Amino acid sequence: MSKLGMMTIVVLAALLVGPSTAGAQGAPKGDRGGAARDTGYREADTLPERDDPSRKEMDSGDTEFVRKMSSGSVAEMELGELAQDRASSQEVKDFAKMMVEEHRKAYDELKQVARLSSSSISNEMDAEHEALEDRLSGLKGAEFDRAYMEAMVEDHEKTADDLKRHAGSTVDADLKAWVQRTLPTVQEHLSRARAILDRLRGGRPGATTGGTGR
Repeated sequence: MSKLGMMTIVVLAALLVGPSTAGAQGAPKGDRGGAARDTGYREADTLPERDDPSRKEMDSGDTEFVRKMSSGSVAEMELGELAQDRASSQEVKDFAKMMVEEHRKAYDELKQVARLSSSSISNEMDAEHEALEDRLSGLKGAEFDRAYMEAMVEDHEKTADDLKRHAGSTVDADLKAWVQRTLPTVQEHLSRARAILDRLRGGRPGATTGGTGR
């Protein structure tokens, strides 16, 4: 074969192979497959359009309450995930797992209430719980277990009180039903949290708690 013929073959081969190879080498890492991370409650809440006639107007007190309760559930889920990773007591880990699962359920149900109204929910914990998360992240072992359970007792005491107060003041039927369903669960969580904390303290109930500092 002549030299000119050989060169022609090489050029044709380069044209056929080159583009696909270059494309593979130049593809961004993020474009090479793999499932997107499930952000769950961290995603922005999607509500009906404001001119949707099916939406109910919710008064300012109910709207504020919905955002407070949803932010609280986010905090319990975030802190529960942290505790499952850092706690040394299996009982504390099991409680934290329950927090994630049951507050996820309460959050999802509250989201449905918000979608029927002019309200919206929060997908972030408040600044005080962020500070608590930072403090707990610096602890480990038995020290973490006690601090986490102290916070859980304080949080659930406050949440139970908020739910009791709002049960008598809300005029939104869907929100009232959510409160009535959620209060017994929160009270059960509080009872379990107190019992676990007492055992961690060696049966010495009533000692000063750290909590969220609120």
